[in-house]
Amino acid sequence: VDEGKEAVCGSYMLERAPSTSMLFLKEDGGIIQQNTMAKQHNRRITGNPAGDVTLRGVLEGFVWEDDQELETTLEKIHDMDLGQGAVVFERAAKLPNVDEETAAEMWWKMKFEATLDPTPGVKERGAILVSGQDISEQRNAQADLLRMSHQQEQLFAEMAHELKTPLHC
Repeated sequence: VDEGKEAVCGSYMLERAPSTSMLFLKEDGGIIQQNTMAKQHNRRITGNPAGDVTLRGVLEGFVWEDDQELETTLEKIHDMDLGQGAVVFERAAKLPNVDEETAAEMWWKMKFEATLDPTPGVKERGAILVSGQDISEQRNAQADLLRMSHQQEQLFAEMAHELKTPLHC
């Protein structure tokens, strides 16, 4: 297989991926490539006009219970080997200059997979392929359905109470 062609093909696929896609070096978390959607998203998060971000920076862009949870996830990602399952999570995004209520409604599904660096001339250098999908609409719809279900249960409970209780005239 021609490594140059394979790298160009990989770059082409990354650039045109329908989701936010980034490729990071495994050893230091530095960015190798990212598609246009990722650049736009990362510009919003970092304020960096180039949209460059590190693997740690991507993870820091999400809401975590505490710093230990962030560190544990970062360690899992760095410890992945080729052929192992991916690390996948759904998290609320932290966005600068956005009020907390709006930020709490912005959810992403992120997938981290071990791969090799597709850069021409580079052999066997580990990389992490990151893909992200905005799932805010799905999460908000689920929250709305849950809220309506609770309201329905409450209405039925009140109706049952009224039917059991005799009217006082």
